[in-house]
Amino acid sequence: KKGVVKVIDPKRANNGGIILAGIKVKYGAIARAIDTIDETVLTQHQLQTILEYLPTKEERSLIRSFLKTKGNDGETNVLQGMCECEKFMITMLDVKDPVMKVQALAFKSDFANCLFELQDAVKVVCAACDELVSSECLRKLLGIVLNIGNRLNTAGSNSGKKRARAFTLDSLLKLNQAKAFDKKTTILHYVALVVRRNNDRLLNFTDDLQAVFGAEKVVWENCLQDLEEIENQLENVRQIALKEATKLNGVSEFKTLEEEVKALRSSVIGKFALTAIKKVSATRDLVESTKLKFKNVLTYFGEDARKMQPHELFNIVTTFCRNFEAANEEVMNKEKAVERAKARGNRKKNKGEEDKSVAKLKHTQDQQPLENETSNPLLKEMQEAFRKKGSK
Repeated sequence: KKGVVKVIDPKRANNGGIILAGIKVKYGAIARAIDTIDETVLTQHQLQTILEYLPTKEERSLIRSFLKTKGNDGETNVLQGMCECEKFMITMLDVKDPVMKVQALAFKSDFANCLFELQDAVKVVCAACDELVSSECLRKLLGIVLNIGNRLNTAGSNSGKKRARAFTLDSLLKLNQAKAFDKKTTILHYVALVVRRNNDRLLNFTDDLQAVFGAEKVVWENCLQDLEEIENQLENVRQIALKEATKLNGVSEFKTLEEEVKALRSSVIGKFALTAIKKVSATRDLVESTKLKFKNVLTYFGEDARKMQPHELFNIVTTFCRNFEAANEEVMNKEKAVERAKARGNRKKNKGEEDKSVAKLKHTQDQQPLENETSNPLLKEMQEAFRKKGSK
């Protein structure tokens, strides 16, 4: 027989019943898994859905009051008359700090994956910083850009402008916007042309920046927020483990760090907390060293560290790389078109000369039999024979 809502909000009870029916784990097993921090019973998704339907402080009070009024009816009869969501909440009444424990379970089950993704993102940013500073090709290419920019800015004998010693990185994105009188050729086209003619090894400068292309997708602020969230969740796990340890050891608190570590080693969740603390601490060190490395990169390029985030810098560099490759391809295609046109012109010229030679040769061949007609002895003899025959 389907139970009816006795205590909690009917809409919440209905939604909770639908969610709990999809979990297909007995309520008692769920309560034991949460109380003992056993991650083998429930999946990450199940934990997230259960978290929403844990009894609130008000619902706990209402359910306890209701059960007290039905004390003489027997537990089985009382439960049969209640809805599924209320039955689940009744089972969870004896679990202390259920919200903290469910969060700890969810964190524990997803900890390795979350930490790996965070470390991977930070390492990509770290590698990208190293590439930008160490790339000789990029440094030389930027030097060519600076030189061309100075030539354009100081053109003319009366310009009176001083040569610039540097330029902002975002100005690289304007190189394909400024165009010459033909409305087609840009400064970036000219840069590509200069590189092709003087040092074509620089054309492959993007080979030095593979990590930069991956780092442009990493939002550094999100990395910092994720690390802070991991640290907060880990502190929650540590507190739960210490509460469990105080019960086992019959003490109210641990006075020294050595006592705390020893206590944490006495439980599964405590051992996990100790291992996780070491890994998260190493990740924090990696983040801090990468922050310093990025600051040094900005100093290297003369940028203001207060105004630019890592992904903004990497996006400027990768956009410039793509713009340069496009400009270089256009210059290369133009050069090929000029070569093809030159080759066609040469072929037409050669063909004209060949036609003249053939005509001259043909004319010579046509005249040659007439010139040799009387010089051939056999021909003279035949002609003489025909004349004699005709006279007879």
